[in-house]
Amino acid sequence: MELLVSLTVNIRTKNLEKKTMAEYIMEALKTEPATFQVHELSCQKVTSDETPRYLGSYGNPEAALTKAIGLHNGVSSCPDCIKS
Repeated sequence: MELLVSLTVNIRTKNLEKKTMAEYIMEALKTEPATFQVHELSCQKVTSDETPRYLGSYGNPEAALTKAIGLHNGVSSCPDCIKS
């Protein structure tokens, strides 16, 4: 009985662990070849004078990049805040 209670508590605790998600934005660039760049919201390398487009919260940067590519052609990810 003790083992069953312990197992149930461990399973419930694992299910309650919070998954970390980052927020992402897309900046319009004035350079080639990419015309847009995806950044984490907290990135200090966003240089555009225009307000970046908010992409949302994602569990990984690839999902944010996929969203951005669905909106525009010529999208890259920031080499400073998004490490491959």
